[in-house]
Amino acid sequence: MQAIHSSSQKLIYIYEYLDKYCYNDSLYYVLIESFRMSRKCQLTGKKANNGFAVSHSHRRTKKLQEVNLQWKRIWWAEGNRWIKLRLSTKAIKTLEKKGLHLMAKEAGINLNKL
Repeated sequence: MQAIHSSSQKLIYIYEYLDKYCYNDSLYYVLIESFRMSRKCQLTGKKANNGFAVSHSHRRTKKLQEVNLQWKRIWWAEGNRWIKLRLSTKAIKTLEKKGLHLMAKEAGINLNKL
């Protein structure tokens, strides 16, 4: 068996395995969904909101309001290196005001592990 290092290599390996051995489409979908990263801001914890799409006739259908998440490389001065985080746009604006160290401390994140 080959060594798998990055997350993209893991996903490729999983896709190949499922294509070869999985014949049930619903099981395939469940397995793929379980390997996706959650859509959640790493600093603020913001996540999707359940709401309603209201039509002109006032019929309501359920709708998921996703967070505007962006991958952002941030320079961490104390660690003297770049850190890549998945942040909401609101968190990016707050980050510019407060700074990375203070926001990570408030969120309880150890930047050394990232």
